[in-house]
Amino acid sequence: MKIIIVEKSASAYNFSVRNALYNNTYAQETSDCALLTLPDTALLRSGMPLFVPDTAWPLAVRVYAACRISRLGRCIDKIFAHRYYDTVGMAVNFCAEKLCNTLRGMCLPEDMARGFDGSVGIGKMVPAHESNNLPKEMILKIDGVTKTVLTTEGLQTTLDEGIAFASRFFKLCHGDLILTAGEVCETNLQTEQLIEGFCDEDRCLEIKIK
Repeated sequence: MKIIIVEKSASAYNFSVRNALYNNTYAQETSDCALLTLPDTALLRSGMPLFVPDTAWPLAVRVYAACRISRLGRCIDKIFAHRYYDTVGMAVNFCAEKLCNTLRGMCLPEDMARGFDGSVGIGKMVPAHESNNLPKEMILKIDGVTKTVLTTEGLQTTLDEGIAFASRFFKLCHGDLILTAGEVCETNLQTEQLIEGFCDEDRCLEIKIK
């Protein structure tokens, strides 16, 4: 199982990728997209608290829309991407912010800062193609206070683009997770804080920081 984050990004290391692919047909797209592949150990088990390693402080959190891949695929065209996932939901990625900034400054990938054990939390998933079941908003709260709201308008298009892009570089397999449409929500998180995710009014995610 792979966890792949697709981000619109202009981080320094990504320009190196663009230059390496200068004569490749992917170069134009690669110039403003980034892929992060995280280990399966980054997935936090449902109901478990996040035990933050010493190297991860100060801690930040990003909010994403997520989908679970349901069939094998590679070099998937965007118009067929919707056939390759069956559920969607809300996800969060915890990030060692100071380490992340250091890696960016050295033109290095951010995987070490964003792929530590338990750094990815996945909320309750819903069927992907039953539009009546999809939430209008994905809301992240910290200790009961709303910090960010991710609207799902255009969600399928965003996920389809992410799948099409990622599948050009990796074969997607059943059970893989694709995270996209993310944004930084909060930095300087503290122990004992409660992270909650809501799809409209329904709580779909709960993580205690330890």
